[in-house]
Formats: sequence, C-alpha cells, structure tokens
Amino acid sequence: MVSINGYTIGNKCYPNNERIFKTKKFHNTEPFKIEFKYETDLDISILIMCKKYLDDTYNNPKVILVMKYVPYSRMDRKINGYMFSLKYFCQLINDLNFHRVIVLDTHSNVTTALLDRCMEINIRYYIDKIFNQENFDYVFFPDAGSMKRYSEILKLPNNITYFCGNKRRDLQTGEIINYEIVDCPNIQKKIY
Repeated sequence: MVSINGYTIGNKCYPNNERIFKTKKFHNTEPFKIEFKYETDLDISILIMCKKYLDDTYNNPKVILVMKYVPYSRMDRKINGYMFSLKYFCQLINDLNFHRVIVLDTHSNVTTALLDRCMEINIRYYIDKIFNQENFDYVFFPDAGSMKRYSEILKLPNNITYFCGNKRRDLQTGEIINYEIVDCPNIQKKIY
C-alpha cells in the first residue's frame, strides 16, 4: 500500500489488473510524505508512479519516503547463486531521489548504509510503549539474529527471561525445513 500525505493511491484496478491512479490536488505544503507499506512487489511499481507524479506535478518537491519495513532486507549480502536483491532495491529507491528516506526497522545496518539520505527511527520508543502497557514474563525472538539485535536494543529488565527459535532454511527454495525452540523456560502455567 502506498499513500501520499495519507491519501492511498493505486489500491484499485481495472479488470485487466492495471492499477487505477486516481489523484487529488495536494496542497503545495512541503515536504510531501509517501508512506510505503510493502505487501507485494506491485507496491514498488505504485511507489515509483507516485514519486514520478509528484516530480512532474510540483516544482522540485521535497518528498520524504517512510518505510516501516524495507523489502529484500533479508538478502543483505552476496550469497553464491542468489542476487544481492537488497542492493538493487536500494539503488531503485536512491534513483527516485527522495529528500529523505525514513525506515523504522532494518534487518541489518547494510540497509541504512545502502540508502541515500536515510534515517532509522529509534525502535526503542515503540518497544517502551508496549512494555509500559503490558506485563511480560518472557520475550520470544523468532531466531538467533533477532535475539542478538533486539536484546541489545531492548535492554530487558533482569526479571524478564528471553529465548529464541532456531530455523534451518533450504537455500534453494527459501522454505524453512526445521524449526525448534531453544532454551525454552517452563511456560506451561503461563499459557491461557
């Protein structure tokens, strides 16, 4: 899903599946904000159309791109037999020449290194908000990489135990072929 200043664009289509790009006259108050919520690769095409539209319609506009999730961020290095797809996605974003690119959370620091004029929002704000609303006994991370990254960011209180999953992936298909929970505390009495 893609929106300009809160107005969703390209979410409807003609019978042949071409997107309908209905626009509205935006007040020429800069900067414009494009929010990019990746659901499928189609959203990348919609993003390109939106940025090109603003560039054509307004005189050298300042456009900020906000991505809470950066697609292809898992492919953040060269692996034999696979494209370094994050690099190419970031090049595409850089070619669109946004005034600023704001990301909420990246899989690794490679994403912010590859994006021009990139600023990563401190996820700590959102984490504190969650921890202040709920009472937690445990935190589960889906894999060792997320546990390493987020346990440093979270700075969990000593009374909260955390543990993770361990996945094995078939590199040919991307399919997870084995998944186990590592160092799981006894949570039987906590399940309700």
